[in-house]
Amino acid sequence: MKELFDSLEEARKRGGEASEQRPDAIATLLEETETLGYEQGEPLGNVDSYDAYPAEPEEFYQPQTGSLLKSIVASDAIHDLIDLGEELDMLVYKEGAGATTLESAVDLHGISLPTSVPDHVKEDSTIQVPDGEGGEITFSKDDWPTFPMAFHLYATLGLSIDEICLILNMEKSEVRGPMADDYNMV
Repeated sequence: MKELFDSLEEARKRGGEASEQRPDAIATLLEETETLGYEQGEPLGNVDSYDAYPAEPEEFYQPQTGSLLKSIVASDAIHDLIDLGEELDMLVYKEGAGATTLESAVDLHGISLPTSVPDHVKEDSTIQVPDGEGGEITFSKDDWPTFPMAFHLYATLGLSIDEICLILNMEKSEVRGPMADDYNMV
């Protein structure tokens, strides 16, 4: 029991920052976590920065753009044309305007993608995280915030508040609030 309190006390001292001592599997977890949205995390496409995404309408019709769009669509974060538009910061639908540049480019490059998928279908409500001993634990995102989940992510794995937000796909206030107010962890 003393070990539990010691690790919680050490976590409190970090003030929301990442631990310097944490399992090696955390780097992999963070690398594999994809965030949808233009300039939200790393680009989902096979490019180094968002600057490599097409910006002008004519760029969407160039052959090399097809492979980029396909690499973005291959991401688990992309379910439909709306998600693709969000990642590219592009208009997907304009009433009465016919096909948008993005719709036309997707068709041109032979990409099959539904226009819209209901949010409840898109939501993956579980995350798998290292257990700290070489295995994995599955948590339901719907269970947030619970003390065991918060303790494991913050104290056991040494994730920062920002990293927890990333893997749970939540706003900082949704994570920091319960950890500070309800559990006195930060």
